[in-house]
Amino acid sequence: MATLFNQFHSGDSSFTLENLTKRARLTPSAQSHLVQVYTWLAFATGAFAAGSYAFLTNYLRLSSTLSLLGSAGCMSYLMFTNPSVARGDLVRKVVLLGFSFLQGNGLGPLVVMSFYTNPRALFLASLATTAIFASFSLSALFTRSRSALYLGGLLASAVTVLGLVQLVNFWIIGSRTLFTAELVLGLVVFSLYIIFDTQAILVRVDLGSRDVVGHALTLFVDLAAVFVRTLILLEKFQHNSCHDRRRRRTREN
Repeated sequence: MATLFNQFHSGDSSFTLENLTKRARLTPSAQSHLVQVYTWLAFATGAFAAGSYAFLTNYLRLSSTLSLLGSAGCMSYLMFTNPSVARGDLVRKVVLLGFSFLQGNGLGPLVVMSFYTNPRALFLASLATTAIFASFSLSALFTRSRSALYLGGLLASAVTVLGLVQLVNFWIIGSRTLFTAELVLGLVVFSLYIIFDTQAILVRVDLGSRDVVGHALTLFVDLAAVFVRTLILLEKFQHNSCHDRRRRRTREN
């Protein structure tokens, strides 16, 4: 979604053969822009955590439908507003934080379940997500070749296929194995999206784009997707481990 968001604002002109094969270093202007992007990414992550905390402490528990509609409204606003207007940019930053808060609150049930059943998984998911995001981001930033941009079509197709598989599995098949496979593949896809989106941002910066909010949103969507899948996989692993231990004890008795 965030990748489409950036393409909506910048068009496809940034993905020319010249830019795909270009080898460039980070300019001071690009470095300054990235500092702002990662700063607002940190704020968005904090708002995400605040939304989950509000749900966990019963301070604010929005229904999943309300969270989804609110997130869609925030996303639509960010897509159809001009990032070059200073006053509008301030509003867009507030909307970005609102979007992140609603996303965190919408995932509140998952966080609550993890907090009360396996708080260690919550900590490990946060740690693993940070490690994955940092390593893939650094790889994208300090690799002079922008060949990762070739993955755009493949990753978009993979997300579409995974979405269809998830729907079919939920409504028709109901296979736990297929669900786990979808989570693992989704984790791989969104991890690669971190590299792709980071390099896409660098290309757009070279072309003059300074949409701090849009670029932060792109990376936040990748970060949240990796976190959710990591947390669910850790929860499933813990559940399976407990189930296996119980089976062994039953056999021994």
